[in-house]
Amino acid sequence: MDTNPLFTAALGLIPPWCVVRTDFRPEQRLLEMQVDFASGSRFACPDCGAKDCGVYDTVEKRWRHMDFFQHQAFIIARVPRVQCSACGVRLITVPWARAGSGFTLLMEGLILEMSRSTPVRNIAQLLRVSDNRVWRVIQHYVDDAVSRIDCSQVRVVGVDETSAKKRHDYISCFFDMESKRLVFATEGREHQVVAAFARFLGEHGGDASAVTEVSCDMSPAFIKGVRDFLPEAEVTFDKFHVSKILGDAVERVRRSEWRTDKTVKGGRYALLKNPANLTPFQREQLKDITARNAALAEVYRI
Repeated sequence: MDTNPLFTAALGLIPPWCVVRTDFRPEQRLLEMQVDFASGSRFACPDCGAKDCGVYDTVEKRWRHMDFFQHQAFIIARVPRVQCSACGVRLITVPWARAGSGFTLLMEGLILEMSRSTPVRNIAQLLRVSDNRVWRVIQHYVDDAVSRIDCSQVRVVGVDETSAKKRHDYISCFFDMESKRLVFATEGREHQVVAAFARFLGEHGGDASAVTEVSCDMSPAFIKGVRDFLPEAEVTFDKFHVSKILGDAVERVRRSEWRTDKTVKGGRYALLKNPANLTPFQREQLKDITARNAALAEVYRI
């Protein structure tokens, strides 16, 4: 049985490309598909797009495809170099892979989809490739996406920093609060990260002076950066950090009062929880604490 037409259809190949040979080696868990073009085929120049260029010579290349069940799959093909009257000899781009990649487009799509929820090391182990190859695919598409970001309508910005596993290795993230999207991220959390964001805006159709509002925590670095590099922006401290500071203040007062008023012991969560989430016991506990202790009643009111 000739399975070449079946594999040609499965790969989505159209003339002049087709599968001409398959080599299935179950003991090595390997499937190789040899793809070729029809004799006399002509191609477009990859640079200027000129049609009907003749084949100058060919270069054999190999691409990793998605697994065929538990077997690694590869496409092998003679890739033509065409003779263009305007550009000279040029290597064409094959329809199943982007230029310079050792993966097919479907394989890269699988990598990108997995990277949304899976660590790169795990992806590399599952696909039986190196971490670096996975990172190069992700980096290519991230760079491409970033190059196409339009910041012309960015007016209201949110900024916050994050770190990995409580290490002091920070990344600052800038969000367009109106479109609810991440537009810029950079290493560090110093005031210079705001300068980098302002430059990014200018490079992508935006304007630092058009930013009117910035929401951030009470970091002196962010405040200085906004003042220096987003001159028209008003700063709003985000509610989470304000609430955290107020909650910490309530807890410090409670601990101080505990030295002289033992009735406040065990009242931490009654004082800190959202009133709507209090249990019946905690409501009674809160009512009792604020009735007995004037200092805690005042700080809780604030």
